[in-house]
Amino acid sequence: MIVYLIDIDGTLLLSGGAGFVALERAFVDLHGVGGAMRTVRPAGKTDPLIIDEGFRASLGRHPRPEEVDAVLERYLVHLPTAVRESKRFRVLAGARAGLDGLRAGGHLLAVATGNIREAARMKLERAELAEYFVCGGYGDDSADRAELVGVAARRAADHLHRRLRPDEVVVVGDTPRDVRAARDNGFACIAVASGTVDRAALEASGPDRIVEGLDEI
Repeated sequence: MIVYLIDIDGTLLLSGGAGFVALERAFVDLHGVGGAMRTVRPAGKTDPLIIDEGFRASLGRHPRPEEVDAVLERYLVHLPTAVRESKRFRVLAGARAGLDGLRAGGHLLAVATGNIREAARMKLERAELAEYFVCGGYGDDSADRAELVGVAARRAADHLHRRLRPDEVVVVGDTPRDVRAARDNGFACIAVASGTVDRAALEASGPDRIVEGLDEI
């Protein structure tokens, strides 16, 4: 049995910009600025880091911790509507079949995502994928991706009531940040070339394997 720690955005689904729509509305509500996310590149980043970039781009400074919390709280007010109304929201080809195959093979599936927990739940529920995952590590566990991957692995170990060896864990994601987070924890990594980042950059990050979709795992 292998524990697979699987990213959400760009690996399982595309939200069609729903997260950015909700964050933009949160910034307008709290700080009266539009376009806060205009120059932010989210690939592989956690929600707190994305908010930090939004602050720097729109307000010219880093946020205080309580300001990040306030934006996240307001973000969750707007996210349900943004996810529900996103016309470009879609599950990536091969994602459901891949999850079915891994689960049928007796493997344990957990989430390792930069989304905060509640945002992850909303996206997975719209995609009808939430049932596959027993636990996870999220952006509200840590702003650092390597740390939240470690949290996901520990929760998976708790679920199994035993310690996990590093060779029993595989991280699945679509960016070099996922690869680095896996390496920082001593785990293998499968990269999904979904097109969210340049394939050459993905290859250069050194994953153990690159696939076009989860059904190739």
